[in-house]
Amino acid sequence: MQFPRTMPPLRLALLGVAAFVIFYALGRPSLWLDEAASPLNARFPLDYIVTLSRTLEEHPPLFYILLKGFLRLGHDDITVRLLPALCGLGCVGLLAGVGTRLFSPAAGTAAAAIWLAMPQNLLLSRMARPYSLWLLLFLCALYCLAGWLRRGRPRDIAGMLAAAALMTACHYLSFPLLAAMGLCLLTVAPENRPGWSGRLAAAGLFGLGCAAIAAAAYFGLIAQSHTPQLIAEANETVADAALALGAALGGVLYSFDVWPARLALGAAVLAAFAVLARRDRRNFLVLALLTAVPPLALLALGRSTGLYARHLSSLGIPLALALAGGCNEKPLTRYVDSRYLFSFVPPRGWEVTAETTPSCLTSVTARNGECAFYVCVSEKPEDFLPTSSDFANVELVKDYVATTLKGYNIRCRPTLLQGRQAYDAIYLRNVADERGVVRLQLVHQTFLARGRLLYTLTTYVFGRSEEELKEAAMPCDADIQRSQGTFFLHQPQQNGD
Repeated sequence: MQFPRTMPPLRLALLGVAAFVIFYALGRPSLWLDEAASPLNARFPLDYIVTLSRTLEEHPPLFYILLKGFLRLGHDDITVRLLPALCGLGCVGLLAGVGTRLFSPAAGTAAAAIWLAMPQNLLLSRMARPYSLWLLLFLCALYCLAGWLRRGRPRDIAGMLAAAALMTACHYLSFPLLAAMGLCLLTVAPENRPGWSGRLAAAGLFGLGCAAIAAAAYFGLIAQSHTPQLIAEANETVADAALALGAALGGVLYSFDVWPARLALGAAVLAAFAVLARRDRRNFLVLALLTAVPPLALLALGRSTGLYARHLSSLGIPLALALAGGCNEKPLTRYVDSRYLFSFVPPRGWEVTAETTPSCLTSVTARNGECAFYVCVSEKPEDFLPTSSDFANVELVKDYVATTLKGYNIRCRPTLLQGRQAYDAIYLRNVADERGVVRLQLVHQTFLARGRLLYTLTTYVFGRSEEELKEAAMPCDADIQRSQGTFFLHQPQQNGD
């Protein structure tokens, strides 16, 4: 899903409210004990900060290293809290972006508002501790995860790994979150790559990257620290860990010890997940894994020494997304042609029809009023796209358009569609209507060959002159581009692609 070029007014207003509540009287109350340790640690040289994290300090060094830069501006309470405050504001904007990618712009804005309304999140945004930075980095990873689920681009996996490395350098409780995201990659396929191959490749690549990150964190920091020993020596049972996790989760839902409020919000979350399970299974699985895996991992370890609500603050993100997504519109349904093995997700409210024409084995049309695009499957001409040379194939496409489709002023370039080599062509042609009136047509086509078949994705717009068409845009261009981006070729049951 693409973001609008201008920020919606409601989201802009939300960011304004977030900035006010986060930065208002940021220096009051004064730093408390744990906060006061942050500037004390950050004042040391960089090598000593790393050494401190290797030995006595229970957190990795990233937050203190960044805070050291902010302390150049001063050492008052406001300056010390400026880094987490900026991160908290960034969390509001980035959570809106994640919600937009998973659901819709309205759901993204609602999720950000819900997250901001949770008292703990506002508290952490005004606290000189690493948690708001950690949440911001987690949201960066989720933004890339949502991008992968939308488009299946390798660069989104690279972005997830980069964010994972920074998360681990900020807080060791990142490891359960990385496990949850890895399971999301394995469980839910990208919209434009529904098969298992994309899931396995993404989960495997992410798993290898996370293994390298974990090894670097262990041998570089954790192995020499006293913190794992203190946790291991704690005299507690799985039941103790469950009670601590329950209390921490209650604090995530509502910071204050008001159980009716916590129960009401918990019931709303369960209802939202129930709605998602019925209407939007993909996002239900993603948010359920992000919510359930981290506490279950801690429970399995049977260790909860020093566990507080802020240590589970990452759960506030999928909970807010679930509450917003439960009120979102029903997700779009993929159109599948099982005979010619292709599929795509039509825009919301568009009618899809299929027919056989003299030039197409099947012609599938997605239409909404004057807006439409077409997928034509035809026998590939013997001399069409026969080589691996882009230059030669571009010239052959131009010749095919000019000879067969009667186009002129042809522009063509190589492109990729679902990772396969394809060719984009834009051209003009003259088309007569039922009354014999000739109209000028601007056509945009993408040609993709597989075996003996040629898949052609087509959109067009009419005009009275070339000058008018140069200024014109395809009707519903954004919706059509998003839909064509979900086009997928399924694997045949037998070999012989």
